[in-house]
Amino acid sequence: MQYIDATTIQLEALFLSLPDGVIIKNLAGKIQRINPAAQDLFELASENKYQGMPFEQFINQYHPHEIKLFPSHKMKQDPSEDKKKRPQLMLPLPNVLRL
Repeated sequence: MQYIDATTIQLEALFLSLPDGVIIKNLAGKIQRINPAAQDLFELASENKYQGMPFEQFINQYHPHEIKLFPSHKMKQDPSEDKKKRPQLMLPLPNVLRL
């Protein structure tokens, strides 16, 4: 149990200190977390206001031009993701990291 707690703390520290903006969404496409770099990038006061918001709504509301810049990024849930039970990490740039 201590190992899990230590790993959780390390992952949280990594998430908070990443220089790149990261938005974590769940399989339903709703925002779970936004790290400080993404908050700065999107000029957000805090992540709490956006937790639970559909990512598509967030991007349409605050940065609709980004959807046109990256047409290869699908906003709809990929059916192959249904089998996975892990959240997706999405960078607000063209890079996407899925765990």
